[in-house]
Amino acid sequence: MKRFTCKFSSVEDIVAFVDRAEKCDYNIDVKYDHVLVDGKSIMGLVSLGIEKTVEIICYSDHAVAESLVPGAIAA
Repeated sequence: MKRFTCKFSSVEDIVAFVDRAEKCDYNIDVKYDHVLVDGKSIMGLVSLGIEKTVEIICYSDHAVAESLVPGAIAA
């Protein structure tokens, strides 16, 4: 499992992230405070809000943060 943080600046950023996440063969969750949503769900990510620092949890040791979110920071 790999964790990293990022901030989505727009809905377009979320859509681009979900497009890349859907191509992954492992599960991805996104967490903000105590709320955890499916990283492959546009509605779930939009419900977290824009301009908030979120934690992305990839359930694979082979996940590469930069391939999902350019500029992501390892948590």
